[in-house]
Amino acid sequence: MGRVVTEATMDSLEDLWAFKRGLITADQVRSVSVSDALIDTGATLLSLPTRLILQLGLSRTALSEAGVYEAVRLTIQGRSCTMDVMEVPDNVPVLIGQLPLEHLDFVVDPRNRSLATPPTAANTCTNCTEIAAMPIGIYISGGVIRCVFVSPTRKRGEPARCTTLYKRLKSLAIAF
Repeated sequence: MGRVVTEATMDSLEDLWAFKRGLITADQVRSVSVSDALIDTGATLLSLPTRLILQLGLSRTALSEAGVYEAVRLTIQGRSCTMDVMEVPDNVPVLIGQLPLEHLDFVVDPRNRSLATPPTAANTCTNCTEIAAMPIGIYISGGVIRCVFVSPTRKRGEPARCTTLYKRLKSLAIAF
């Protein structure tokens, strides 16, 4: 797939709440911006090097033995979410895992090595020949994008497959 990096900003939630309550000024909100956050679809959480955790003033969560810290506001390409932080050594870049990507509604575009917006429900296949088929997901097989449907005419666990979604995604210029 190749290396995908993006700009990301992490803000201390504790500071944001203090600012909202009028206890601190906007310039006192601790924030970190990086231009080379690595998109890691094999990771689960947002992972920050120790030095950035200290810079944001984050506290370790009470029930965590694995170096999980309190949440930050993560902003990528104008979209924000609240996400817990996992600690990584200082020689590791900021890692954006699968949960932040899902919360921010991003998928990886491997051809352009960038983040993209996933297809919406309006782009799901409506041309399936199955009776009363219901779309449940999308998968890639042999370089072809396929819609997975559940149909009452098939056995449980045996989904119908339809390839008409491929043309719609191509028209959106989403590369897989």
